[in-house]
Amino acid sequence: MTKTKWNPEIDRAVSDISTNKILRHTCQFFAPNKKTKNSELTPYGSGVFVEVLGEHFIITASHVAEYLYEDQLFIRINKTKYVSVVGEVATSAIDSQERVDLAIIKIDSRILPDLLRPYIFLPLEKFRSHNLLPDVTQYCIIGYPEVNQKRENGILETGAEAFYTVASKANVYEYYKLNPQHVYALTLQRKGISLESGDKVKVNTKVHGMSGCGLWLLIPSLEDEVYSVDYRLIGIMTEYRQGKYFCLIGNKISLVISALREIVGLPIVDVRIPRDL
Repeated sequence: MTKTKWNPEIDRAVSDISTNKILRHTCQFFAPNKKTKNSELTPYGSGVFVEVLGEHFIITASHVAEYLYEDQLFIRINKTKYVSVVGEVATSAIDSQERVDLAIIKIDSRILPDLLRPYIFLPLEKFRSHNLLPDVTQYCIIGYPEVNQKRENGILETGAEAFYTVASKANVYEYYKLNPQHVYALTLQRKGISLESGDKVKVNTKVHGMSGCGLWLLIPSLEDEVYSVDYRLIGIMTEYRQGKYFCLIGNKISLVISALREIVGLPIVDVRIPRDL
């Protein structure tokens, strides 16, 4: 896991919340490997588990969930066992101009017990509507790049990647014609600081497969000389750009809330989503 900069005194708290909470809200999808004739699976995007009014969902990118219309997607529940994703799927029509690329999967109760063992479903109070702050490394993106995979004794092993980064400047939105009302853009640098060692490291820039993962706001606090970190989900990552500016792009959480209200039909219009003070 890498960051651009961070207060070294709270590195341990950041690592703990990332590994023990945020990562457990995050899943990796797997699809049948069409290049092989056997039953091998291959990585195919990321997602975020959420719970709203007692219902359980996976939030991801529309272009990831659309695979369910063609074939099956799977989620790993231990080193060798997977469950097939079963549930009702609502996807946005991918709008190339507005870049709305979201999907909600309402999980079938038959697979829920298997998912509840390794994963944690994010409650609605952990959602936050947020305006990106300039020049602060309070943004965390955790997902599963497809490049992070290998096979050991026939068993597929994959790994997550975490980026602690900053908001992109206004000229990045202008250059890529991004609508700041709907999307966030976060800068991805090719070199960063390892969260574990504090050393400068080369950043993995092969991020294909992270689509559908969460964008998280990290909220540090200090009490009795002890640092702690809280977190909120503020967006869902959907794409990236590697041209003049290298950035990761995600839809705002307000679009997820709208989808839960309108597409899925949950009566959460009166539920208040906290905003920045």
